[in-house]
Amino acid sequence: MLQGLRKSAQGPLMKGLLILLIISFVAWGITGYLSGNRSSAAISVNGKKVSAQEVYADYQNQLRSIQQELGVQLTPEMASQIQLHRQILAGVVQEAVLESFANDIDLAVADRHVQTEVQRNPAFINTDGTFNAAQYQATLRSNGLTSEGYEADVRQLLLRSLLSQMYQAPKAEAYDVVSLLEYEQAEIDFESISVNLEDVPLPAKPSADKISANYEELKDQLKTPEYRSALAVYLDADAMARDTQISDEEIQEAYAAEKEKYRTVERRRARHILVETLEEANALNEQIAGGADFAAIAKEKSKDTFSAEKGGDLDFFEHKEMTPTFAEAAFALEKGVLSEPVQSPFGYHLIEVTDIDAAKQLTVEDAKGSILARLKQEKAEDVFYDLQKELEDRIAGGEKLGEIANDLNLESKVFKNFTQEGYPKVLKDKAPHSKLVAAAYGMFEGMISDAPVDISNGLSAYVELTEVTESRGLTLEEATPQITLELQTKQRQQNAEAKAAKILVEWEKGASGKKVAGKFGVGKSFASHKAVTRNGQNAPKWLKGNAAAALFSVAQGELFPKVIAAGKDYIAVRVKTHRKADITASAIADARHAFTLQVNNDLRRALILDNVTKANVSYDLPVLKQVFGTEIKVSDIPGADRKRSLFDIFESIF
Repeated sequence: MLQGLRKSAQGPLMKGLLILLIISFVAWGITGYLSGNRSSAAISVNGKKVSAQEVYADYQNQLRSIQQELGVQLTPEMASQIQLHRQILAGVVQEAVLESFANDIDLAVADRHVQTEVQRNPAFINTDGTFNAAQYQATLRSNGLTSEGYEADVRQLLLRSLLSQMYQAPKAEAYDVVSLLEYEQAEIDFESISVNLEDVPLPAKPSADKISANYEELKDQLKTPEYRSALAVYLDADAMARDTQISDEEIQEAYAAEKEKYRTVERRRARHILVETLEEANALNEQIAGGADFAAIAKEKSKDTFSAEKGGDLDFFEHKEMTPTFAEAAFALEKGVLSEPVQSPFGYHLIEVTDIDAAKQLTVEDAKGSILARLKQEKAEDVFYDLQKELEDRIAGGEKLGEIANDLNLESKVFKNFTQEGYPKVLKDKAPHSKLVAAAYGMFEGMISDAPVDISNGLSAYVELTEVTESRGLTLEEATPQITLELQTKQRQQNAEAKAAKILVEWEKGASGKKVAGKFGVGKSFASHKAVTRNGQNAPKWLKGNAAAALFSVAQGELFPKVIAAGKDYIAVRVKTHRKADITASAIADARHAFTLQVNNDLRRALILDNVTKANVSYDLPVLKQVFGTEIKVSDIPGADRKRSLFDIFESIF
């Protein structure tokens, strides 16, 4: 049953819902269900204390999100470089200022509004329009949320909605948006004939005199790249972990030291019937006590139609996965005993526990896999850092990196004659990693990196720059192939453009585009393009930037006066038809609505600014240093420039 619920929670609708919620939470800095109870205050906003635990939880959440998206581990220093701490602090301050402002004007969201918002969410509604409590709980559980935390976040979003509706501009009925819509949505149809470079023969090689003259003109720019060679010595933490041996005695000791960690929590399986009123619940309770079939009544009467299909079955669940009153009742019942009516935010439940999976202690064999992986990782980290320390000590002592690698049996590779832009003297599959290249171009000859270069998760390398071959000017003989190709390509481009210009002249005489294209040997390049707008909608890929809008200046049936150059193509264009936009009443209404929203936003920003700039915000820098793992300066945090930075925070609300 729950497996079915979890599958449902992975559907497009649920994914869309959760993505929208996550975006909202990130944009508003919501930290409600991440909050802890640690008393040390990291930030104070108008007297409201924000704990270090709250800030840390939000920081870790954002850190994990970025790491999953980029596929790399972020150190505190890296997070500091992208100013992640500033983003987190801005979000925390933003939420606290918003709450303070709402309190000042006595703005609040009633419980019934939160419940209504939850119950009308399409993601939790059955096909018959009824609220599905089981699917609601299952979706939250599968995403690591609780109903209390989720509903607190819904309350925050509703509060922001109320605040944003406080100030409304006049209706934009009088705004003339029709002319703008007609301009933006006008369409044209046009035809094109393209001349590709491949349609033009490669010109003959230029004369020696022309090559020589070009060389004299450009010889200060004709240089060899600066080549570098380097030695890389690798430290592979993953390989170290794979090769690490762990004894059974070590596993036993680790198990004994953390035995409580390997204990499962109690789970219960239950079935329930959900109805709206206590009277209904009591009546059904009497029927079941009198011998009526629980499953049959659940299928017929339960408002939770999702579980009703299975006779009310909810599968196994933990205490924390259900609403408090439901969980307390279910975990107090004996197996096979029917509960009295239990009230929850969704109505009244009749509950029967059908199975109990008691809490149990995992055996050492059950836990062996996870213990082994952890001990291997810990040992590998010790080996890694011991090797790193020995390497750095011996490098500081003057030893050569290659000699150290051989002595310690570490993998090493020599990369010869690579460049900062490419690898013309080595095979692509044998080229150094881009991070090694970047490190090598930040060093001088003979230098060894003072720390390992992170290449990928678990893999890093020390780099020694062994040789630098300085850039020098090319001789005429060396530059001749490059100059020859550049001159030929330039002439070929001119010939292709000239051919396209001749096509324009021929097309002007009145022949069809297909006929003209065939006459010039490019018949396959003829194309018709329909319903192209000024902003490039429906336009071919080669029509970029403002080029589409420029075609609207050409009269119907006329040729665009110039050849359009696009990469290796040179294109002649004839505008065939101009079409006015069909502006519907709904489009006009939508445009006016959008304009009104913009005016409303401007009004609200102006009205809110006074409250934001008066906010009293203070930071405990030592506590924040512990939270973010790096030094936090006053200039790094929101509020250093009081009026500007806090307004920037609030501006994102609207």
